[in-house]
Amino acid sequence: MTIAKQINWKTIMAGTALSAMLVLSACSGGGEEAPEEEPTSEPGTTEDASTEVDDTDEAGTDDNETPDSDSGDADESSDELSWGEGETQLELGETGEIHSTLGKYDITVSNVSYPETVDGEPIGYEDATYVLVDVSINNKTENALPAEEVSISGIGSKDDAAYSENRTIYEEIENFTGEIPPGETMEGEVLFRSTMEDEFQIRFGNSAVSNELFWNFEGPNAE
Repeated sequence: MTIAKQINWKTIMAGTALSAMLVLSACSGGGEEAPEEEPTSEPGTTEDASTEVDDTDEAGTDDNETPDSDSGDADESSDELSWGEGETQLELGETGEIHSTLGKYDITVSNVSYPETVDGEPIGYEDATYVLVDVSINNKTENALPAEEVSISGIGSKDDAAYSENRTIYEEIENFTGEIPPGETMEGEVLFRSTMEDEFQIRFGNSAVSNELFWNFEGPNAE
């Protein structure tokens, strides 16, 4: 009985010592805490970088703003047409400018005559006449102009919208042929066959591709 009591006492003491060791071990491991790191605001950190981006955005916005002078130029260019529009009334000897899809050129109608025959042929019917017109065309573009196209014209009564186109089949006439070089002037003649009118009107240009010029003058029988 004495031996058994001694064994039990030793077991109890060993268990108590082991528990005490476990408690001490747990306290020593959990009691240490990692030091807290303090935030930094050194250059190059996220906070500074975001501030720099904002400054850049503001500067970019100012740089992209269009100056008032540029907007004014844009308004002026928007008013420019690819070809001219409208009509201009002129008298013999005066010069008008055509602004067409071919380019810009000046036309001057200087003189009108009424020949009885052309290439030996009379007009062929009553109350009609040949109308021969002296014309000069000055090329104001940087490219050559086709003389036959820019000299296309029509004649009619000043009070009538119907026009007869000029004739280029007569050899006696100094027709416009070839090209008009840039900056140069070509002189020639245009011939019409027309009914007799008290007041004639010659038209150059075409409203579909250019502005129009009209020269007004009296016919040979005008009082």
